[in-house]
Amino acid sequence: MTAFAGTRARCAGARLLPALVAMALVATAPAAARATPTDPVLAIYAARAARGDARTRIQLDAVFPQQDLVQIPYPIQVVVWDGVGGAQYVRFDLSDGAFEGSHAGLADGLDPADATALASAGAPSATARHVLVAKGRIELELSTAFPLADARVRIFVIDGGSPVLSNEMPVDVVLDAQPGGGS
Repeated sequence: MTAFAGTRARCAGARLLPALVAMALVATAPAAARATPTDPVLAIYAARAARGDARTRIQLDAVFPQQDLVQIPYPIQVVVWDGVGGAQYVRFDLSDGAFEGSHAGLADGLDPADATALASAGAPSATARHVLVAKGRIELELSTAFPLADARVRIFVIDGGSPVLSNEMPVDVVLDAQPGGGS
């Protein structure tokens, strides 16, 4: 054995020591100190409604973390509310179902406090459901009795206790098959 053989082994161990210490620190760090995903990007580009004889379908063109819905139950919520009266709403939990109710705070729009209050509010809806969740698109169905005259929609996520909201978007009624409805 040469004199250098033992030196090489000690040098290799010395080079690995900082990496091993760093891995141990990361593994034992509290969860709050570790890197977490950034807030999701939520944006609605268009909201269109078509009211038929039995149902109203609302289509959203939007940016949202669709891939997270596929992998885990991710808390994405979509709220459609009556912009005139402001109280009646349908909340679509994209991983759990649809809920409806009334909330007086919606009269002036959906703000972070309203989102927090609505996240677990409402009664299960017998008529509303999400039909499609795909990249860039969400389709929802609700009763034709829901008022669309000035309906509004917003996407929100409450992750770690803090609400993240999309922009508020008016729902454009592009087809109304109801008596007295448009086109």
